[in-house]
Amino acid sequence: RPDFATFTGIVTALILLALFIGSIASVIRSVTSLADETGFSVYTTMILKTLGIGLLSQVTADVCRDNGAASIASKVEFAAKILILSLCIPILKLLLSYIAGFLG
Repeated sequence: RPDFATFTGIVTALILLALFIGSIASVIRSVTSLADETGFSVYTTMILKTLGIGLLSQVTADVCRDNGAASIASKVEFAAKILILSLCIPILKLLLSYIAGFLG
């Protein structure tokens, strides 16, 4: 039955999230401490937000595709790409300034 397929997919995703939340928190703590040691803590939040947007949009697009809404899934993915690009602009500026410093 199609009405239970959506519910089952969402519940399965939530159960998996609950199972792996400890591992995810451990990875976030490790990345945050590494960023604090290297001085890149400002950019760590951007990287983690980007990762969150990517994962959330992938799950959302998969649920849309499973329910026969492929066009909505592609729009969700496109919106996520735009959001990720807007978050990465400060990192790209920093990278370009480093490259200009090395070349100049």
